[in-house]
Amino acid sequence: MASRVPGLAGLVGGSLQVAASRHEAVTEAITAGEPTDAQTLMTEHIDMTAQQFQREN
Repeated sequence: MASRVPGLAGLVGGSLQVAASRHEAVTEAITAGEPTDAQTLMTEHIDMTAQQFQREN
């Protein structure tokens, strides 16, 4: 049975590691007091996830 979670259907290698590293980068930007950087990083992450979801469906 194929996963319904974007990036888990086997089409995007290492997507969980990529997602974790992107979340870590967002956290680091917030911790550093860089909300604009955090917003940019999270927007990029959401856009990438949406693109993966579209390719897998």
